[in-house]
Amino acid sequence: VYSDLGDAPRALDYYQKAVNSLISNDNDRLRTYIYTQIGDLYYRQGLFEYALNANKKSLDLSYALNDTLFIIDGLKEIAHTYINMNHEDSALICYKKAYELSQSINEEELSGCLLSQYAYLENSLGNKEVADSLIEKALMYDYKTENLKSVLYAITSKIYMQRGKSQQALPYHYGYVITALYMQKGMLIEILHCITYKKCNGMML
Repeated sequence: VYSDLGDAPRALDYYQKAVNSLISNDNDRLRTYIYTQIGDLYYRQGLFEYALNANKKSLDLSYALNDTLFIIDGLKEIAHTYINMNHEDSALICYKKAYELSQSINEEELSGCLLSQYAYLENSLGNKEVADSLIEKALMYDYKTENLKSVLYAITSKIYMQRGKSQQALPYHYGYVITALYMQKGMLIEILHCITYKKCNGMML
């Protein structure tokens, strides 16, 4: 709640108390989640060293739990933090490791999404040929999840815009907009269903 209200110091205090209250190793999954939240709070305040420390604790716990999806998520968070600390080489290592892990569990959509982020960073560093190879591979995956498809289109569009190639970016920007509108339509339908259900329940009551 305090996090949502923008009261980061109080939120951090409560998260730290929550971590300290977890004594048993049986709570490592919850501890992982809390450290991730702490890392996110520090990240949003621009305190990247603290964010990195919290995210590394979360990642260590994820490895102890042998939870591949948690590990991938932790590597992504650390990569984002490294980028903001201007440690791009370390971020690239994290993206590569996360991609390899996603491949090992046959998470194709996740693999494609990771490749697109990997490609964007390579492109930002001026490694255009590497970026082209990565984004081409990312676009070959079959995306059934609209959210991940939206991320892919947005990043591909940004890559071409970074190069000043707006015409090449346009189809992917268009794809991003259409996908985003489709997701909003789906959410609107769910809301309308919910409202209708409540009204019907009220009438029955």
